[in-house]
Parts: sequence; structure tokens; C-alpha cells
Amino acid sequence: MKPLNYLRQAKAFYAAAFAGERRSNFPQAGAVDRFLEAADAAEKFILPKGGRIFDDELRGLDGAVRLPFARCLIEYEAVGEGIGRTSPLETERCSRRIVYAEQVGNEHLVLQTMLFADSLNAWVHYPLAAMFKASALDSDGAVEFFDVSGCGLGRQVTKEAAVLDLADEARAVFEMIEALSCSNVELMPMPMAKLNKSAARRGALPFDEYKTLVVRPTSATGNSLDSDRRSPREHLRRGHIRRLPNGRKTWIQACVVAAGAAGKINKNYDLRRVA
Repeated sequence: MKPLNYLRQAKAFYAAAFAGERRSNFPQAGAVDRFLEAADAAEKFILPKGGRIFDDELRGLDGAVRLPFARCLIEYEAVGEGIGRTSPLETERCSRRIVYAEQVGNEHLVLQTMLFADSLNAWVHYPLAAMFKASALDSDGAVEFFDVSGCGLGRQVTKEAAVLDLADEARAVFEMIEALSCSNVELMPMPMAKLNKSAARRGALPFDEYKTLVVRPTSATGNSLDSDRRSPREHLRRGHIRRLPNGRKTWIQACVVAAGAAGKINKNYDLRRVA
């Protein structure tokens, strides 16, 4: 996986957009400054396309959710159903996502996002933030929205539209939390020293340091504990989270069960976006 460097792109875009007297044309400039400052101080992660890691409908999330660090920044390329935005960009295609998430005590998790509007060739700070109850994600009233634009822009967005707009980013954050709850998922820093050395020589903005999530292989195979005793036929078992007797969780990679056995079972999985 390669660095996306979306935050670096957004910084350069707004440095040019706010230069000189042009800053006065952006009533939300203060909100953008605060977002970029907080994002700069956060631990940074890159997720796969679509912001999906296990894509198992978050079955591994149980109990209160917590970020791995107090402030996290997630970047990913949006694809499929999650690529559009209904407001305030109407039906604009937004393929690049920067998601800032902050743990507020033990009770709440706050999420903001910045999007790249493809046809506008511009980065856009979404005017609403979402605050989730960390211990009750699936309950009524688990999420509240508040205006962070600094100019009332968020009041133009209905709650229904905000739920749709931020569902993809929220899912990406919870996917990361779920993955890191597994004992065999590790954080791996991406080497950026060479890029930063080159940037320094050119007098360019430095590159941010990112982490990726890596699944450490387990010893489980299709013919061990993970085999399907009820079916001797060869089939593909989808990856899943296994809860161990000691309470820990581990991710089991997809594997072929009963390889070479007579007959095969073919499965078609329907992977859908879950808000």
C-alpha cells in the first residue's frame, strides 16, 4: 500500500486558496485552519479502497469503542456507493477522503471530514461534525451532529442528509477500531525518510508519516480448527473474527476448506454498504 498524502494535498490547496486577500472570500477559513491543525497533530493511517478492512458488518465490535490514539487521521479512496455526497455538494463525486477522529473521554468519539470534490478539483471541509456515544453505537440517539463551519453553513444540512453523508467515514473509523481489536493485527509505519529528504532539497512541504494495518498470519488452515466438520466438500471460507477462550480476538484469513475433496461448494457473497 502506498501513501496517499491527502493531507499534504489539502494543505497545499488551502495555502494557495487563502493566500493574500483571497482568504476573505472564505467565511469558513477559520474552521479549515482548525481542522488542518488538529489533523497535523493526529496519528495518521491509510486504509484500503473504500475504507474497508474486514468488511464483516462490524461483527467484531463489542462493548465501548475506543480509538487506538486520542487523535487519529484516516485517509482512503472512496469507491462504489460511498463515493457520492448529497450535501452540501449535492451529488458531487468525492473520491478522496480525510477523516479526523478524536476520543473525548470515555463516552464520546467525534468525527470530522474533508473531501476532494473531483469535478471542482478542490478540497472541501464538511460543515458538520458527528459525535458518537462510544458505549452505545447501535442505540437511538447514538449520534449527534453539530456545526463546525464557523459561519452557519452546517445549518443548511438536514440530519437525514448528514447521516447519509458521514456514514462512509464513520464506517471507516469503526472498521479500523474493529481490526485493531484483533491480537494478530499490527500497526506498521510507512517509510517516508527518502521522500522527506527529497522534499527538503526542493523546499517543498514535508510528507506526513503514516501507519498501515497488517494482519499477522495465523497457523489456522482449512484442515485445522477452522475446518468445516459438517461438509467434506471443498469450499472457500470467508475471513472472519474468531473469539478465543481467553477473551482475545483474532482475524482468520479466508481459506480453502477441505482442499482437494470431492465436490465443491461455490458461494456468492453480497457485500453491501452498511450505514
